[in-house]
Formats: sequence, C-alpha cells, structure tokens
Amino acid sequence: MVRSSIVAGIRSVLIGFLAVGLMNLPTIAAASKPLGMVVAADHAHLDNASAATGASVYSDDALVTDEGGSLRLSVGASQIYLLSLSSASLEPRGRLARNHVRRVTRSCCASASR
Repeated sequence: MVRSSIVAGIRSVLIGFLAVGLMNLPTIAAASKPLGMVVAADHAHLDNASAATGASVYSDDALVTDEGGSLRLSVGASQIYLLSLSSASLEPRGRLARNHVRRVTRSCCASASR
C-alpha cells in the first residue's frame, strides 16, 4: 500500500515536469528569429538540405554552395551573395547580422584593355 502511494506520487511529479516543459516549448521556439531569407539558390545548401527560395536563415545555419552554385540572401536591407564553392554562416550582433565566411572562391575580373 505504501509502495503504490510512492509510485503514484512519483508518477504525479513526472507528469507535472512534463506538463511544465511542454508549456515552455513555444517560448523557446519563439526566441529564435530568422536573420535573413534565401532570395535565390542554385546548387546550394542550407544546413545540409537543398536551399530553396523563401527559406528562413537562422543563427549559425550552414550556408554552402557546390561547384557551379550560387546563393543570394536578403539580410535586412542588404543582400549577401555566395559564389561557387563557398561556405558561411550568420550570427546576430544586436540588431544586425554578422557574416562568418569559412570558404570563398577567389574570382578575378579582367580590366578593359586600352
């Protein structure tokens, strides 16, 4: 009889913890706001999935372009372009987003001949 009371008490406590934890999930999810949005993607990935136009970009999402790929992001009033074989991520910095470039393709532009 005492044993069943203890089991019932433990069960009640566990149910209480579970209920409180589930009530806090929307609060935790709402704390993470998107830093930007994918405007155009070609052979590009957003956190190991194919990047799609309109997808939200969150803090520390991996932004990667394959060979021949490109990715254009809208971040506030600015845009970020990643060329072929590039990788980066965004990090919130107050009201701004900071870009961490890990790998970038070097491009060269030819000047007009005289």
